[in-house]
Amino acid sequence: MTNDVEVAVVGAGQAGLAMGSFLERQGHRFVILERAGGIAPAWRERWDSLTLFTPRRYSALPWVPFPGNPDSYPTRDEVIEYLEGYAEAFELPVELSSDVKKLDCGDDGRFRLELGDASITADQVVVATGPFQTPYVPELAERLGPEVFQLHAVRRTCRGRSSSWAAGTRAFRSRRSSRSPTASCSRSAHARSRCRSACSAVIFSGG
Repeated sequence: MTNDVEVAVVGAGQAGLAMGSFLERQGHRFVILERAGGIAPAWRERWDSLTLFTPRRYSALPWVPFPGNPDSYPTRDEVIEYLEGYAEAFELPVELSSDVKKLDCGDDGRFRLELGDASITADQVVVATGPFQTPYVPELAERLGPEVFQLHAVRRTCRGRSSSWAAGTRAFRSRRSSRSPTASCSRSAHARSRCRSACSAVIFSGG
């Protein structure tokens, strides 16, 4: 990893990759830091059946059209594949498993990014982590009965029926732990059908 760059980009989602393509074309010395082990981690956390509501012609990043019928709608997996290919096409210097713990500015006006056992100095920093990192669970959720199917965009789960809530909902889950447990909500089509028929739906977005 280069420890001294012109620009450090934090986040390897679509915003960070698009920024990287501009920096690459302009000949800047930069690095893209991603705390996860893969590019576009936010997309990997979405449910596997997710389909975008914008067609491919409007879902592409600069200079690289989204493959396929421009009027059709890409799936989650297609978006991930596209973003991985985008990084490869521009040979972007993405450093995975690089979690920025601290960012500050020194007396010389340059930025210092602390990554635990390493540090990077940069003239400029682009924060491209996205606005939907922490799940938002409204207070109303606690007043809803167990028959209500509560769905989060990060992980498709039934409240009280799954052992894997997103990190931001762990406190919410622990507050409800005193209630009697119910069976796991399977990902199979049959289980989803039963769950939908038995429950009303509440969808939580990030915030």
